[in-house]
Amino acid sequence: MKELDEVLNYDIFKSNYKTLKDISIDKANNEYLVNAQIQAVDFDKIKDDYHKKIGINSGCTKSADALMINCDEILMIEFKNGELKDFWAIKEKMLHSLIMFCDITDKTTKFTRKNMTFILVYNEEKNKSKYEIRTKYGDKIKKPLVRFGLNKFPQSFYKEIRTMTTEQFEEFIIERV
Repeated sequence: MKELDEVLNYDIFKSNYKTLKDISIDKANNEYLVNAQIQAVDFDKIKDDYHKKIGINSGCTKSADALMINCDEILMIEFKNGELKDFWAIKEKMLHSLIMFCDITDKTTKFTRKNMTFILVYNEEKNKSKYEIRTKYGDKIKKPLVRFGLNKFPQSFYKEIRTMTTEQFEEFIIERV
């Protein structure tokens, strides 16, 4: 799709590519969540550059970690290595990232609702739950399980919202390259 190819054709995106592995690093623990060497936009850097450009402090805004195009859809990706407790912070990242993306690209939520998926990639070991069995076998269930209350985020902004373990994400992303 030509329109999707043009989405990342902005200088702010072009100058902030890294591998998913590098983007997924948990600096506090010096651990990578994924090993994928696939290139993506470091959206945390986009947030900083975006705020410099418009002249405000970037500390007031949250952002997802990565942005990429994969199999004719835009993926906004957040990596979480720790135990997930603050679901509102993730929802803030979902919303703030979407607003920045739309402002940079002059796209609307009508566009993102059709073309963008938000994926939360989490450390399964640190987030065991009663959903463990369903998460493990989610590929056999018609509709993927969306954990951590993200299924309550309004569907008016993203095409789809997904939660995946690091292993599920690696399989998902490699299958689609």
